[in-house]
Amino acid sequence: MALEATHVRFALALRSKLGIQDLVAYCSGAVYPDTRYVTGIDRAVTHGPDCPHDPFVEGLTDFERGWASHLLYDRYEGERIRELMMPSVGSVERSTRAWIEMSAMKVVEDMLSVPKMGEDFQHLRSLALDVAPRGENIDLIRRHFSITADLYGSECALDDYMTWIREVGADEEITTAMRNRVEEILKDEVLRRKIEAIFDGVVKKAFDA
Repeated sequence: MALEATHVRFALALRSKLGIQDLVAYCSGAVYPDTRYVTGIDRAVTHGPDCPHDPFVEGLTDFERGWASHLLYDRYEGERIRELMMPSVGSVERSTRAWIEMSAMKVVEDMLSVPKMGEDFQHLRSLALDVAPRGENIDLIRRHFSITADLYGSECALDDYMTWIREVGADEEITTAMRNRVEEILKDEVLRRKIEAIFDGVVKKAFDA
């Protein structure tokens, strides 16, 4: 659901409660589920019921805790974003109006997350994985990590996000529509503030659960 800086920011917000030892593995796990955009495997393989969904349960590796934090944020954030979306946009299926609306909100959320990360921002540039968790092509996983490092190695301007969106599979028409909607949201102070508030709400919900 969220973009990668938001996922890593959320994972790091939970680390004090999880006793994380390996931050590279942990942050890589927080990004891993979205490598499916580049590897081409089905979403259920990285987000489905057989995946780790609760970062607080015993017995998980640091990588799996990061993976679970990703899915936890997706679930809670998705609930909030759907509340902000107009019912008239329809169902959320890839390339639909609703999908573009949701994706644009995710981009805005991520753009607002980056300045708040401080030194934690560096973790987005050091993602690494030696073994493919689901038997995917490890080089394609590394490709996703590489284009993510490129996005967050720059100023993270809107152009950089749109380059990333194209790199993970969106065509030019979809990218243009998403860019236009992001620009509209950034000018809508009320909606922008509601999107910005999602993160703290999700963190609170995760700790209170």
